[in-house]
Parts: sequence; C-alpha cells; structure tokens
Amino acid sequence: MDMDNDIREFGNALGNCALARNWTGVHGHLAPWMAEALTVDDVRRFFESQYRGIARDAPGLVYPDSTKVELGGNGFTDVSELRESHPVHESVSDENLRYWLRMLLPTSDAQRETLALDFLAEVWIAVVSTPAGLRVGYWSDNGDEASVYS
Repeated sequence: MDMDNDIREFGNALGNCALARNWTGVHGHLAPWMAEALTVDDVRRFFESQYRGIARDAPGLVYPDSTKVELGGNGFTDVSELRESHPVHESVSDENLRYWLRMLLPTSDAQRETLALDFLAEVWIAVVSTPAGLRVGYWSDNGDEASVYS
C-alpha cells in the first residue's frame, strides 16, 4: 500500500519541526493522549536521545543538519500486530490507525562525511486520525522500548 499524500505531508511537517528543533511544533503533532502525557521538554529529550544513541562516538550532542525528511513504512500493519512488540496506547485502534510510518532524519552531506552516518534519528510512528486531523498516536525509536510512550 503506497503512502497517501496526507500521510506524507504529515510526516514531512512533523520531521521538519524536529529538524528545526521546534519542539512545540512536534508536540502539536501528538495525539491527545500523548500530548497529555509528554511535555515539550520530553519531546526534545526523545529526539536528543536518538541523536546521542546513533552518534555515540561524536563529541557532544549532534543535531541533524539536513533540510529533508525521509519517509517510509507501511499501511498493512494493524494494531494487534503493533501491540505484539510495542506498548501502544489503548486509544490507538484499527479504526483510527492510518499508517505505520518510518521517519528518518538524515545527516547533511558534511555530517555524513565526518560522522560516517546516514541519519541521526529513526522513529516509527503510528499515525492516527483524530478529530483534529492526523496525529502521532505512538512512537518508538529504533525499537528501543525504554524511550517510548506507553
């Protein structure tokens, strides 16, 4: 199943907020249950944890310098499949789950050369439909359950 344009637009908007370090903007993309549970500072820490974990050999915290987001994923996943390996919130359902989105925040060419890394964040996102539009209903970084919302 190809990614619908609205999913792509949502993923790009979310990723662009993260690339710009607009943590309030990222927080605004969260579904109500996540927005209630996570502060803007929690959102920042989630992404910075990604950057530290992937670029662990870099001196200090490195933010992605890229101006683009890479998106992938699939629309075939159902919630029961997700719950087999992820602590997905009870508000995420087969009715509101639109896409299991993979969002990469890539490095710039210069960073790729110096860090020898293609990306600094890989986030898997359950994109859900809400009355306010598409939102992040759940996210996981590289399958690391220690830093996900549950």
